[in-house]
Amino acid sequence: MGVLDKNQFNEKLEMLSEEIMAEVILIFFDSWPERKNEIEEAMKEDNSQNLEFAAHALKNDLAQLGVPGILSDSQDFLEKIRQGETRLESTFETLKKDIENHLIPELKEWHDAHKA
Repeated sequence: MGVLDKNQFNEKLEMLSEEIMAEVILIFFDSWPERKNEIEEAMKEDNSQNLEFAAHALKNDLAQLGVPGILSDSQDFLEKIRQGETRLESTFETLKKDIENHLIPELKEWHDAHKA
């Protein structure tokens, strides 16, 4: 089962266009490695301010796409940070795997099928 919610994704397409959605996807592809590194570095350095900033930016990145499950997981991750929880590595690892093993391949498949 895919992480891309077809209904929500199609709603985004209705608001935008295939061309703009393709750009949004490319921006996500470009920003994900940096965002992931920011989160991992902030956790390693125990820097809650940078961690919250990077997690919030990731949530905003995901909000642009039709991915309610992963978006909800990123919101939960951000909420745990704001509540001062530590030991977030496994939570982020699960989120990271969902993004890298499911979301990115699904977005890449859509993007490749809709190249101009």
